[in-house]
Amino acid sequence: MWLKFSYRKPNRQKKKRKRLFVLPLIFLFLLLAGILFLVRLDMTLFPAALKAAEILARARMNEVVNYSTIGAIERHRLVSEDFYNISIDDDGRLTALSVNTILINHLSNEIAVAMSRELTMLDNERVEIPYGALTGIRVMANLGPGYAVYLMPAGDVAVDYSSSFSSVGINQVNFQVWLNVSTRMSIINPLQSSDVLLERRVPLVNTIINAEIPNVYFNSSPDGIIISPP
Repeated sequence: MWLKFSYRKPNRQKKKRKRLFVLPLIFLFLLLAGILFLVRLDMTLFPAALKAAEILARARMNEVVNYSTIGAIERHRLVSEDFYNISIDDDGRLTALSVNTILINHLSNEIAVAMSRELTMLDNERVEIPYGALTGIRVMANLGPGYAVYLMPAGDVAVDYSSSFSSVGINQVNFQVWLNVSTRMSIINPLQSSDVLLERRVPLVNTIINAEIPNVYFNSSPDGIIISPP
């Protein structure tokens, strides 16, 4: 008995058609996977990176404020009493209280310059968040290479001062003077950016003055608060 075998040549046309059909599907799958990855990245890693960078930016700016303020005060060997002048009459009545605006303005300018210099040194400071944070699993949060964001100074440093005066007891006055410090840093990454504003009150004077308080009114003057009898 003879067996007859037949051989058919492969249809190259069909293979080509099949390949043309599969390639767009692969491309579409990769495109969807990329979109899903970016959505996941936007929902988890970017906010985590920005939050970590914001915490670091605030810490760095606070360090700069403290370093610049303490440095300027120590250089001039200033104490609280240098920032104000008081006048008390022979009867122990508080007749005048003024702020040493010349000294405080000079100090404010010096602190602003020092802060600007220190913040410039922080330019392009790098903050990294591991890609393992994408998983949402705490154990894996520190695994993998890091996603980097950068800190940059944004805008000028502003330093001015304010003062307050209030009665806190019988024949006692609480007098306060403080610096208002404001600065800003930008958090930069390829897809998102954010600004962090820091506003600080740095106390210069917080003292209780023991003196009889007359009926007074407040006058605004270049020298600060003036208290005068009516």
